[in-house]
Amino acid sequence: MTALKGSASAYFLRQLDYYGVEHGQLAPPAPRAQADPDSLVLAWEAPLSDLAPLRVERNHIAVFALRELTLAPGQQLRVQGPWQERALLLIETLTLAAGARLTLAMPTELVVDNCLCQDGEAHFLLAGQAGARGLDGVPGTDGAAGDGPGQQGGAGGYGGNANAGSNGSDSSSARITIACLHGNALFEITAGAGGEGGEGGRGGRGGQGWMDPATKKMTVGGRGGTGGAGGQGGAGGNGGQMQVWIAALAPGAGYSTVLTAARGGAGGAGGRGGIPGLGHPDGALGLRGMDGSAGADGALGRVEVHLV
Repeated sequence: MTALKGSASAYFLRQLDYYGVEHGQLAPPAPRAQADPDSLVLAWEAPLSDLAPLRVERNHIAVFALRELTLAPGQQLRVQGPWQERALLLIETLTLAAGARLTLAMPTELVVDNCLCQDGEAHFLLAGQAGARGLDGVPGTDGAAGDGPGQQGGAGGYGGNANAGSNGSDSSSARITIACLHGNALFEITAGAGGEGGEGGRGGRGGQGWMDPATKKMTVGGRGGTGGAGGQGGAGGNGGQMQVWIAALAPGAGYSTVLTAARGGAGGAGGRGGIPGLGHPDGALGLRGMDGSAGADGALGRVEVHLV
């Protein structure tokens, strides 16, 4: 591919040639029906993608070839896949308005001829999937009521312990090649936050003491059950690696990098103690369960920016 076609730079055309895509195959985006107009999804599985890929290669690479793509203020472009397949995005003109964000949640190669960051700082984010919250513990069983002369109420059962939150996923890798950067870009790496631990189950209610039908006096009520322990928070995922290659900076253009550690999930609250059973005297209030511990934060990723 030697001839300059349209307004594409020679640098960009060489990239197209390397990836086996003809300049004439670049097309305007043809969005499918979107569930969320503020979030445009490019997925390896074609039925889940808001834009149709040019092709899906046998080695699990979804290739998207676009003549131009514009993200409105606050809009997000998210590139994702369920099993960490790979995506290749070839875009002749990428325009990012203020607050627009391009989130890469699977291994991605992004090749752009002209990247136009308008009215502020455009955000390129390498991110992972947040962990799920742990399941809450089940409530303890209520104590049995005294059913005969002198019988006290039974103690409430222990609340069930909660499940731990799941770990956030690591962010993957990304390679971004830009022929000419206009405006200011922010390149950031984080990963999935750990899920919160579930809440411990409440202790069971203490049983009511036996009541003498003649005197209306009651025996001692049962004590409430101890609440279950809260679940541990999931660990934050580890950051991946982003490599950025920029062939030219337009006048006034610039970039910055940010590394953010993914936070571990908060520990779940211990279950509340069970209610005392009625009696004379009433039973004791159940003890509150122990709170779960917080998950560990993930490790930082690595950003490399090369001016070529």
